[in-house]
Amino acid sequence: MSSLSQRIKGKLFLLFELINPMIFHFIAFFYKMKNKILKKRKVLVFTDSRGFEVTKFWNRKNPFSSYVGGLIRNFDCTYLVCPEKFTSLLDFLEYCENNEMDDYENIILHCGIVDFAPRPESSYDKMFRSKTRIIKKFGFEDCINKIKSKSGPYYDGELTYSFFNDSSLSRILSFQERYIKKIIYISINPVLNDWSGNYWRKRPDNINSQLELDNVLKRKMTNIIDLSSLSKEEIMKFTSDNVHYTKEGFKYIYNKLSIILQID
Repeated sequence: MSSLSQRIKGKLFLLFELINPMIFHFIAFFYKMKNKILKKRKVLVFTDSRGFEVTKFWNRKNPFSSYVGGLIRNFDCTYLVCPEKFTSLLDFLEYCENNEMDDYENIILHCGIVDFAPRPESSYDKMFRSKTRIIKKFGFEDCINKIKSKSGPYYDGELTYSFFNDSSLSRILSFQERYIKKIIYISINPVLNDWSGNYWRKRPDNINSQLELDNVLKRKMTNIIDLSSLSKEEIMKFTSDNVHYTKEGFKYIYNKLSIILQID
Protein backbone atom coordinates (compact mmCIF):
# COMPACT_ATOMS: atom_id res chain seq x y z
CA MET A 1 0.00 0.00 0.00
CA SER A 2 1.36 3.43 -0.97
CA SER A 3 2.06 6.07 1.66
CA LEU A 4 -0.77 8.19 0.20
CA SER A 5 -3.23 5.29 0.52
CA GLN A 6 -2.09 4.69 4.09
CA ARG A 7 -2.64 8.36 4.97
CA ILE A 8 -6.11 8.34 3.42
CA LYS A 9 -7.00 5.14 5.26
CA GLY A 10 -5.73 6.65 8.53
CA LYS A 11 -7.86 9.75 8.03
CA LEU A 12 -10.92 7.61 7.31
CA PHE A 13 -10.39 5.62 10.51
CA LEU A 14 -10.24 8.88 12.48
CA LEU A 15 -13.33 10.27 10.72
CA PHE A 16 -15.48 7.21 11.35
CA GLU A 17 -14.28 7.01 14.94
CA LEU A 18 -15.92 10.41 15.40
CA ILE A 19 -19.13 9.93 13.44
CA ASN A 20 -19.96 6.26 14.09
CA PRO A 21 -20.74 6.66 17.82
CA MET A 22 -23.33 9.31 16.96
CA ILE A 23 -24.88 7.36 14.09
CA PHE A 24 -25.12 4.05 15.90
CA HIS A 25 -26.24 5.59 19.17
CA PHE A 26 -29.21 7.00 17.24
CA ILE A 27 -30.03 3.56 15.79
CA ALA A 28 -29.54 1.81 19.15
CA PHE A 29 -31.88 4.32 20.81
CA PHE A 30 -34.87 2.95 18.88
CA TYR A 31 -34.06 -0.63 19.84
CA LYS A 32 -33.69 0.49 23.45
CA MET A 33 -37.09 2.20 23.43
CA LYS A 34 -38.76 -0.80 21.80
CA ASN A 35 -37.20 -3.25 24.27
CA LYS A 36 -38.02 -0.97 27.19
CA ILE A 37 -41.70 -0.98 26.14
CA LEU A 38 -41.53 -4.77 25.84
CA LYS A 39 -40.01 -4.87 29.34
CA LYS A 40 -36.91 -6.72 28.18
CA ARG A 41 -34.07 -7.26 30.63
CA LYS A 42 -31.73 -4.36 31.27
CA VAL A 43 -28.14 -5.20 30.42
CA LEU A 44 -24.93 -3.21 30.38
CA VAL A 45 -22.11 -3.93 27.93
CA PHE A 46 -18.70 -2.42 28.65
CA THR A 47 -15.93 -3.22 26.17
CA ASP A 48 -12.49 -2.12 25.10
CA SER A 49 -11.50 -2.18 21.41
CA ARG A 50 -12.35 -5.88 21.23
CA GLY A 51 -16.01 -4.84 21.14
CA PHE A 52 -16.00 -3.86 17.47
CA GLU A 53 -14.49 -5.07 14.19
CA VAL A 54 -11.20 -3.20 13.73
CA THR A 55 -9.99 -3.93 10.20
CA LYS A 56 -12.51 -1.79 8.29
CA PHE A 57 -12.72 1.96 8.81
CA TRP A 58 -16.53 1.97 8.52
CA ASN A 59 -16.74 -0.36 11.53
CA ARG A 60 -14.74 1.92 13.83
CA LYS A 61 -16.58 1.85 17.20
CA ASN A 62 -19.58 0.31 15.46
CA PRO A 63 -21.39 -1.90 18.01
CA PHE A 64 -23.38 -3.58 15.23
CA SER A 65 -20.15 -4.96 13.76
CA SER A 66 -19.83 -7.31 16.76
CA TYR A 67 -21.83 -9.37 19.24
CA VAL A 68 -22.90 -6.08 20.88
CA GLY A 69 -25.39 -5.52 18.05
CA GLY A 70 -27.24 -8.71 18.96
CA LEU A 71 -27.52 -7.60 22.57
CA ILE A 72 -28.83 -4.18 21.51
CA ARG A 73 -31.53 -5.90 19.44
CA ASN A 74 -32.61 -8.30 22.21
CA PHE A 75 -32.36 -6.29 25.44
CA ASP A 76 -32.89 -2.92 27.02
CA CYS A 77 -29.20 -2.41 26.43
CA THR A 78 -26.80 0.28 27.57
CA TYR A 79 -23.43 -0.08 25.89
CA LEU A 80 -20.02 1.56 26.07
CA VAL A 81 -17.73 0.46 23.27
CA CYS A 82 -14.13 1.56 23.83
CA PRO A 83 -15.02 4.89 25.48
CA GLU A 84 -11.34 5.79 26.09
CA LYS A 85 -8.10 5.49 24.14
CA PHE A 86 -6.86 3.15 26.86
CA THR A 87 -10.16 1.60 27.99
CA SER A 88 -9.29 0.16 31.38
CA LEU A 89 -10.95 -1.63 34.26
CA LEU A 90 -10.42 1.70 36.03
CA ASP A 91 -12.88 3.28 33.59
CA PHE A 92 -15.34 0.48 34.29
CA LEU A 93 -14.92 1.06 38.02
CA GLU A 94 -15.62 4.77 37.62
CA TYR A 95 -18.69 4.06 35.49
CA CYS A 96 -20.00 1.72 38.18
CA GLU A 97 -19.41 4.29 40.91
CA ASN A 98 -21.24 6.98 38.93
CA ASN A 99 -24.26 4.90 37.88
CA GLU A 100 -26.92 2.76 39.54
CA MET A 101 -25.71 -0.76 38.86
CA ASP A 102 -28.68 -2.36 40.62
CA ASP A 103 -30.75 -1.41 37.56
CA TYR A 104 -28.96 -4.00 35.40
CA GLU A 105 -29.79 -7.69 35.49
CA ASN A 106 -26.61 -8.56 33.61
CA ILE A 107 -23.29 -6.81 32.97
CA ILE A 108 -21.15 -7.99 30.05
CA LEU A 109 -17.55 -7.02 30.78
CA HIS A 110 -15.06 -7.30 27.93
CA CYS A 111 -12.20 -5.34 29.37
CA GLY A 112 -8.82 -5.89 31.05
CA ILE A 113 -6.38 -6.68 28.27
CA VAL A 114 -5.19 -3.04 28.27
CA ASP A 115 -4.42 -3.40 31.98
CA PHE A 116 -2.87 -6.88 31.83
CA ALA A 117 -0.79 -6.90 28.64
CA PRO A 118 2.89 -5.89 28.90
CA ARG A 119 3.59 -2.69 26.99
CA PRO A 120 6.69 -0.57 26.21
CA GLU A 121 7.65 1.88 28.94
CA SER A 122 6.68 4.92 26.86
CA SER A 123 3.21 3.46 26.30
CA TYR A 124 2.92 2.67 30.02
CA ASP A 125 3.82 6.27 30.86
CA LYS A 126 1.24 7.59 28.39
CA MET A 127 -1.46 5.37 29.84
CA PHE A 128 -0.47 6.31 33.38
CA ARG A 129 -0.81 10.02 32.58
CA SER A 130 -4.24 9.42 31.07
CA LYS A 131 -5.42 7.55 34.19
CA THR A 132 -3.81 9.73 36.88
CA ARG A 133 -7.11 11.37 37.84
CA ILE A 134 -8.89 8.03 38.36
CA ILE A 135 -5.87 6.51 40.14
CA LYS A 136 -5.93 9.38 42.65
CA LYS A 137 -9.71 9.37 42.91
CA PHE A 138 -9.80 5.75 44.10
CA GLY A 139 -6.52 5.80 46.01
CA PHE A 140 -4.55 3.45 43.79
CA GLU A 141 -1.27 5.40 43.93
CA ASP A 142 0.36 2.75 46.12
CA CYS A 143 -0.39 -0.17 43.78
CA ILE A 144 -0.40 1.26 40.24
CA ASN A 145 3.16 2.32 39.49
CA LYS A 146 6.19 0.94 37.70
CA ILE A 147 7.84 -0.22 40.92
CA LYS A 148 4.89 -2.46 41.76
CA SER A 149 4.45 -3.60 38.17
CA LYS A 150 8.13 -4.58 37.71
CA SER A 151 9.82 -4.53 34.34
CA GLY A 152 9.81 -7.27 31.74
CA PRO A 153 11.95 -8.01 28.67
CA TYR A 154 12.83 -5.30 26.17
CA TYR A 155 10.45 -4.69 23.28
CA ASP A 156 11.35 -2.32 20.48
CA GLY A 157 14.22 -0.97 22.59
CA GLU A 158 12.17 -0.37 25.75
CA LEU A 159 11.48 -2.28 28.95
CA THR A 160 7.95 -3.66 29.19
CA TYR A 161 5.45 -3.17 32.01
CA SER A 162 1.92 -4.36 32.71
CA PHE A 163 -0.27 -1.55 33.98
CA PHE A 164 -1.93 -3.76 36.59
CA ASN A 165 -0.52 -6.22 39.10
CA ASP A 166 -2.12 -8.62 41.58
CA SER A 167 -2.70 -5.98 44.24
CA SER A 168 -4.33 -3.40 41.95
CA LEU A 169 -6.58 -6.05 40.39
CA SER A 170 -7.61 -7.31 43.82
CA ARG A 171 -8.40 -3.73 44.84
CA ILE A 172 -10.58 -3.27 41.75
CA LEU A 173 -12.45 -6.48 42.49
CA SER A 174 -13.08 -5.46 46.10
CA PHE A 175 -14.92 -2.36 44.83
CA GLN A 176 -17.13 -4.55 42.64
CA GLU A 177 -17.99 -7.30 45.12
CA ARG A 178 -21.61 -6.16 45.45
CA TYR A 179 -22.57 -6.81 41.83
CA ILE A 180 -19.92 -9.28 40.72
CA LYS A 181 -22.50 -12.08 40.33
CA LYS A 182 -24.18 -10.04 37.59
CA ILE A 183 -21.01 -9.83 35.51
CA ILE A 184 -20.39 -12.04 32.48
CA TYR A 185 -16.66 -11.74 31.89
CA ILE A 186 -15.23 -12.35 28.41
CA SER A 187 -11.67 -13.48 28.96
CA ILE A 188 -8.43 -13.17 26.98
CA ASN A 189 -7.21 -15.71 24.44
CA PRO A 190 -3.52 -16.63 24.17
CA VAL A 191 -1.35 -14.85 21.60
CA LEU A 192 0.38 -17.08 19.05
CA ASN A 193 4.12 -16.49 18.82
CA ASP A 194 4.35 -17.69 15.21
CA TRP A 195 1.37 -15.80 13.76
CA SER A 196 0.57 -12.08 13.81
CA GLY A 197 -2.40 -11.94 11.46
CA ASN A 198 -2.77 -8.40 10.12
CA TYR A 199 -0.85 -6.85 13.01
CA TRP A 200 2.16 -5.04 11.59
CA ARG A 201 4.82 -6.36 13.97
CA LYS A 202 5.59 -9.13 16.43
CA ARG A 203 4.18 -8.65 19.91
CA PRO A 204 6.35 -8.66 23.06
CA ASP A 205 7.95 -12.00 23.98
CA ASN A 206 6.21 -11.88 27.36
CA ILE A 207 2.78 -11.02 25.93
CA ASN A 208 1.09 -14.11 27.38
CA SER A 209 1.93 -13.01 30.91
CA GLN A 210 -1.42 -11.20 30.52
CA LEU A 211 -3.10 -14.57 31.06
CA GLU A 212 -1.85 -14.67 34.66
CA LEU A 213 -3.94 -11.63 35.64
CA ASP A 214 -6.76 -12.87 33.45
CA ASN A 215 -6.78 -16.05 35.56
CA VAL A 216 -6.94 -14.00 38.76
CA LEU A 217 -10.01 -12.21 37.43
CA LYS A 218 -11.65 -15.42 36.20
CA ARG A 219 -11.32 -17.04 39.62
CA LYS A 220 -13.45 -14.24 41.09
CA MET A 221 -16.18 -14.39 38.45
CA THR A 222 -19.31 -16.54 38.45
CA ASN A 223 -20.07 -16.28 34.72
CA ILE A 224 -17.21 -16.52 32.25
CA ILE A 225 -16.79 -16.88 28.51
CA ASP A 226 -13.35 -18.44 28.72
CA LEU A 227 -11.25 -17.96 25.59
CA SER A 228 -7.99 -19.13 27.18
CA SER A 229 -8.33 -22.66 25.82
CA LEU A 230 -8.90 -21.72 22.17
CA SER A 231 -6.74 -23.80 19.83
CA LYS A 232 -4.20 -22.30 17.44
CA GLU A 233 -6.60 -22.91 14.56
CA GLU A 234 -9.46 -21.22 16.42
CA ILE A 235 -7.33 -18.18 17.30
CA MET A 236 -6.36 -17.79 13.64
CA LYS A 237 -10.02 -18.14 12.63
CA PHE A 238 -11.65 -16.04 15.36
CA THR A 239 -9.14 -13.15 15.49
CA SER A 240 -7.59 -10.88 12.89
CA ASP A 241 -4.42 -10.21 14.91
CA ASN A 242 -4.45 -12.45 18.03
CA VAL A 243 -6.51 -9.83 19.91
CA HIS A 244 -9.41 -8.40 17.89
CA TYR A 245 -12.15 -10.58 16.51
CA THR A 246 -13.34 -11.57 13.08
CA LYS A 247 -16.97 -12.13 12.10
CA GLU A 248 -16.56 -15.78 13.10
CA GLY A 249 -15.05 -14.76 16.45
CA PHE A 250 -17.92 -12.43 17.27
CA LYS A 251 -20.39 -15.16 16.30
CA TYR A 252 -18.61 -17.58 18.65
CA ILE A 253 -18.79 -15.10 21.55
CA TYR A 254 -22.43 -14.25 20.84
CA ASN A 255 -23.38 -17.93 20.85
CA LYS A 256 -21.72 -18.34 24.25
CA LEU A 257 -23.52 -15.24 25.54
CA SER A 258 -26.81 -16.55 24.17
CA ILE A 259 -26.53 -19.65 26.35
CA ILE A 260 -25.83 -17.68 29.53
CA LEU A 261 -28.44 -15.00 28.78
CA GLN A 262 -30.96 -17.54 27.42
CA ILE A 263 -31.49 -15.69 24.14
CA ASP A 264 -33.92 -17.58 21.89
